[in-house]
Amino acid sequence: NMDYRQSAEYGRYMQSLGWETEKLSTCRAYVKHLGPVSLIKIQRPDSVDLEEARDLHNKLHSIHTRIDLLNDNHKFKCQNSNDKSNSNVKIQMTNFRQSSPHLPSLQHFIDLTKTEADLLKDMNYERRRSLEKSLKNNLSIEVVQKDYDEPLKQFTEFWQKEAKRRGDWFYNTREVPAIFKAFSPNAYIFNINSKSSALFISYQDTFIYLFAATTDEGRQLYASTYLLWQAILFAKKMGFAKMDMGSLYDPRLPNQWQSWKGFSHFKRGFGGYEVEYPTYCLKVGLPI
Repeated sequence: NMDYRQSAEYGRYMQSLGWETEKLSTCRAYVKHLGPVSLIKIQRPDSVDLEEARDLHNKLHSIHTRIDLLNDNHKFKCQNSNDKSNSNVKIQMTNFRQSSPHLPSLQHFIDLTKTEADLLKDMNYERRRSLEKSLKNNLSIEVVQKDYDEPLKQFTEFWQKEAKRRGDWFYNTREVPAIFKAFSPNAYIFNINSKSSALFISYQDTFIYLFAATTDEGRQLYASTYLLWQAILFAKKMGFAKMDMGSLYDPRLPNQWQSWKGFSHFKRGFGGYEVEYPTYCLKVGLPI
């Protein structure tokens, strides 16, 4: 399936943050205009014509064009090259070079085609024990999909407060409501009495875990485990084939995203499988 970052909905999200969409022959590119120059990013395309990307880079006077790839066997195209030429040759022909990835390089998924019993078995002992404890705490969960203005505002404020407390400045408050509105009605807020809350979107056959926050009291009640388990059951009932649990700390890049080790351990406790992306992106600087 196509990555959600290549969807029309994600394009609307990027537009609300000041990025325009340029449709290339096989993918979408996002462009931020900065006076006479620009920035360009192409995120997880199924395939990309590198010459076309380079031409867009030059046309829009981009000072920084970055392509985050799906895998190391990525389908590169070059209009004027022999189709049998390898990827390295095609990259060299267009002056792109490898650089540190912009998007996280390791992602966690849950197979929702499994039975509920098998999903429980896939959890590790620690996570199952936390779920058992949470079920004794009489937690009630609210799912918001429609009439979301006030709940979305409350979630954004709650998320920002908890993000500041834990020193996470990766996102700003514009991005949270922007992506919810762009994907609505396929966007959801799960809330447990302002003790634990999470925002999800869905795209094609995938239910996607994006933002979450839990108070200290919520942690003592194992609210985040209960919330995520209820989200897994909700997504399964809705007919989604898999749940994208989000990014993980990647030991292949030990100096990046070290602060993610804690929540990576939490997510892995639910079982599932991991997908590796390349530990590099393709990047080109000033117009060629």
